[in-house]
Amino acid sequence: MRNRQRDTVIRATCERCGDVELRVADVRVLLCAATNEGSYAFRCPTCGGAVAKPADARTVDVLIAAGVELAVWDLPAELDEPHAGPPFTFDDLIELHFWLESGEAAAALGALGAGSGRAAHPAGGRRPGRAGR
Repeated sequence: MRNRQRDTVIRATCERCGDVELRVADVRVLLCAATNEGSYAFRCPTCGGAVAKPADARTVDVLIAAGVELAVWDLPAELDEPHAGPPFTFDDLIELHFWLESGEAAAALGALGAGSGRAAHPAGGRRPGRAGR
């Protein structure tokens, strides 16, 4: 069995380099336990870039039968957590960016490190521009 795996050639496509030939050890099959969706991943032997491609059930079965390593993964538990409050918007991201650049963030984080327990928001705990939303 070991010699067959070493001799097996897997042909795949890199977006940059086109078709490439891989060994069994160069490829990894990834399967989501929750959705049963599959993919395979490899590092392109030509450019060294990381490549990941979706794979249907037949492709997963063929790769596993050839001896490719299977890694089963789960969706992050955070997807099942309740999320309260409005969604984070692009405006929120810009506000956060300016707050981080202002130096107030470093002072607030320093206060956390000193044991105060809470970092102050730049608007005193109230988010500017959020009234009425």
